[in-house]
Amino acid sequence: GGIGRGMRFDIPTNYSEDAIASAAQLKAILEGNPNSSPRLGYPFGANWLDFPTLDSGTLLIAKLLGLFAPGYGQLFNLLFLTGFTAAFVAAFVVARRLGVGRPLSFIVGFAYSLASYHFARADMVGHLLLTWYWVAPVFVLMGWRIAEGAALPSSRRARVLAFVGTSALAGFGTYYTAFGLITIVAAVAYAVTAGHGALSIKRGALALVAVFT
Repeated sequence: GGIGRGMRFDIPTNYSEDAIASAAQLKAILEGNPNSSPRLGYPFGANWLDFPTLDSGTLLIAKLLGLFAPGYGQLFNLLFLTGFTAAFVAAFVVARRLGVGRPLSFIVGFAYSLASYHFARADMVGHLLLTWYWVAPVFVLMGWRIAEGAALPSSRRARVLAFVGTSALAGFGTYYTAFGLITIVAAVAYAVTAGHGALSIKRGALALVAVFT
């Protein structure tokens, strides 16, 4: 394994430390159930239900990618590689929504997707699921909107979609969810001092409810 010119796509980039646990869960996903496997953990099987995490979104992505990966090694590497694309798209779109020009937004997305953190998580310590950190820029955009006192979507459908989308963000890692909560609270605190109190508190409260949901 390992990242580089000699990388084989059917062998996980890392097969040590926490990467072994990630590989085992990906194998279980390919066999049908991301939370248990009768073929691992002899003689009673493996079960992850006693290890609650906020990774349901990433595991769903892995399940979908499993349609194109015949083995857990391929799925491991495919999840690792597509994480770069997810990070790039998220950073690019957020930069554009914040008014940054297209060329600079491209540079922001490119730099964010190739952060050394991405390689360190997967290749050094095996934290594969943490390579899907695309949600962090989205939380930053959400905090920005709250801080500037932006109004809620006008239509009911748009508000429902915003609530569901915010709730889904909490399925891509405990660390990133905690980052999102801190960002939302800090944005509300700033908005109150800036005179956007009532509207920002309402929007922030809805965001917090959505994340905890």
